[in-house]
Amino acid sequence: MSARAMHECGNAGAAVDSRRPLMANAIRNRACTWLLAVVLVACSEPERPGIPARTLMLVTVAGLRADHTSAYLYARPTTYVHFDGGQKQLGRALAIDDLAAEGVLFANAFAPSSRARPSLASLHTGRSPLATGVLDGGAPIADTETTLAEALAGAGFLTVAFVAEEDRPLAAGWDQGFDVFHRAEDDAGALGAAVRFVSDHDFGNQRPLFVWIHLSGPSFPYEPGAVPGAGGTVDCAGLFTDPSYAGSADGSAGFRAATPTLDEADRGHIVGLYDGEVAMTNRMLLWFLDYFHWATAPAGAWSSTLFVLVGTNGEELFRDGATWGHTDSAHDSVLRVPLFMRHPDTLTGRRILAEIVDLTDVMPTMLDWFGIPAPESVTGRSLLPLMDSHVERPFERRPAFSVQGDRASFTVRTPEWRLVLLPPAGGGGEETIELYHQRVDPHALHDVATKNPAVVAELEDLLRAWLAATGDPR
Repeated sequence: MSARAMHECGNAGAAVDSRRPLMANAIRNRACTWLLAVVLVACSEPERPGIPARTLMLVTVAGLRADHTSAYLYARPTTYVHFDGGQKQLGRALAIDDLAAEGVLFANAFAPSSRARPSLASLHTGRSPLATGVLDGGAPIADTETTLAEALAGAGFLTVAFVAEEDRPLAAGWDQGFDVFHRAEDDAGALGAAVRFVSDHDFGNQRPLFVWIHLSGPSFPYEPGAVPGAGGTVDCAGLFTDPSYAGSADGSAGFRAATPTLDEADRGHIVGLYDGEVAMTNRMLLWFLDYFHWATAPAGAWSSTLFVLVGTNGEELFRDGATWGHTDSAHDSVLRVPLFMRHPDTLTGRRILAEIVDLTDVMPTMLDWFGIPAPESVTGRSLLPLMDSHVERPFERRPAFSVQGDRASFTVRTPEWRLVLLPPAGGGGEETIELYHQRVDPHALHDVATKNPAVVAELEDLLRAWLAATGDPR
């Protein structure tokens, strides 16, 4: 810390009424802690070109499959929006495709759970669902866990969250470490609250900021609607569905509960509705980011914002010809999610990374970016050695592990294989092991465990070691 900074800490609170020494000391100590944290963050930031990041914006989206975003080369332009040259020059090309193209994209990022909230808890703690104990949507985050928000708040960040809860309120502990935690009924409510915060916040001050926005996104049911667009309202329900479709299929919970037999046209219509949900999420997020860019332009906040987008889990869309909606699937359709990080002109490594990563890696990466040590309990890895050529540290390559539902199955995923361990049904009988050769069977339709005993043995050992390390030996 510089002599000037130490002097300012020493004088903090000097104007407070001397008849209230305890309050004066508290104010002075808090000011010193915050200023010291800011100095430490600034000093420990790896030397990078460009403008240092002062805002971390984390957007998490439930139900978002990587392979149904055009950022991940999906054939339909679900996350693409056309911008003319003038808009691009003004920096207003802020759709998911544009942001991913300007950042570092992880081609093989995996969720640690088939369910959104267990994956979110792992993202915020850097620990697996088995370690956090969050295995379903109604579980709390224990106060013994150290969250990303708590670690950032301890380093002087203002921490705010805008969370779409949909039809199931979050349990206790999810607001740990947040100065502001806004619960909304839906995505529009969460983004609207975020807009109000942006309009009121002073982005000219020097305090770093953490913003978390969680969207329910394209998670089931699939009922896309109309959203504002540059040329008028865009009906997302009709973007990718066949206008000549005359069947009765829709994306509602009631229709799926009726368990009708679906033909190819029905299945195509439902997939089109899901893709419309993805497009609607993209355009709603664009609306918020465009406002953020405009409202904070005088302070240059967007140029100093590290933007991170993560899917929490995917959705089944007829991988086996029949199953659709949210399930506890053990396959890439549910577990492979989009993950990219964008901060222009500062990341000098590769822009598309094929290494296997998972959502427990997000927290230590964000902390590492800002020079903040990760808690000892964190088992995820910092991804900075992959992302940034200025970070000269080895990166530990390892498979991705996951748990489906409340221990319905466990998986280990390598670049080539996925092994699935299925506990005995009803607590009796024997475990079942399945093996899928992902390179040649990307939809995991053919179990080849009996043909590859050596691969099964190797991956099973890795999976059981992971289970033992998380306190769930089998």
